[in-house]
Amino acid sequence: PMVLPNFLAPFPLYIHALFRHPSLNIHKIGNETVDFRVNAMCQINQRPIEGTLMELYPSLYRVDNIGDLPKIDSDGDNQAKGDNNEESGKKQRQNSTGSNDSASSNASTSSEIDWETPNFLPLTAELLSSQGIFLLDNLDSIIIWVGQNVSTEVMRNLFGKTFPNELKEYGQELPIIENSEANKRLREFVGILRSTYAHRPFHAPVRIVRDDTAFRTTFIRQFLHDRMAGMESYMDFLNRIRQSLNS
Repeated sequence: PMVLPNFLAPFPLYIHALFRHPSLNIHKIGNETVDFRVNAMCQINQRPIEGTLMELYPSLYRVDNIGDLPKIDSDGDNQAKGDNNEESGKKQRQNSTGSNDSASSNASTSSEIDWETPNFLPLTAELLSSQGIFLLDNLDSIIIWVGQNVSTEVMRNLFGKTFPNELKEYGQELPIIENSEANKRLREFVGILRSTYAHRPFHAPVRIVRDDTAFRTTFIRQFLHDRMAGMESYMDFLNRIRQSLNS
């Protein structure tokens, strides 16, 4: 691995993310058009630095178990536990990007909720499960990916459906399910993500994406640590840089 000081730790990752961004990537993915790539270039040039970093390395969370996450009590012992979880969330994001601005830890300190929010995850498909549901926040939109084998109980609690294929191929907004703690928490978490980033240019819509549809590419292409459509993984990028430096 490359040895860098702490303040430069995220630098290679963001350079790799730039090469994978539609504005600079030479490999066409899906039905990308020239207009789409030009728009992506304009967006990345005009946004403030915080928004650009969020677009380059989105936030990923697992949310199918959101209804089972423990509550945060107001007594001293549980508050200390919450502080430890917050610090753990910060370290997880630092390990992935070197950044301290974790949406998960910011959400954990919000007075609007009394439960622990999902942990920040690195952008790799190794963490995906066909039985899971994952949320990805890339600033412009909040994408909820639904696996093909999610249990009927989870589907009913979150979406009011029995099977994943009952969802629209590219559905928008979350339904309100009465007497469902999981659905209530998921809507609260989406609301927190929308309000956490003051530099978000507009109201981020929710996109519910099934894994068995063509729209899954919108979700999968964000996984910067993995190879995709001729593009090298993050480890491949680091190895190439290291070989160049040693040659």
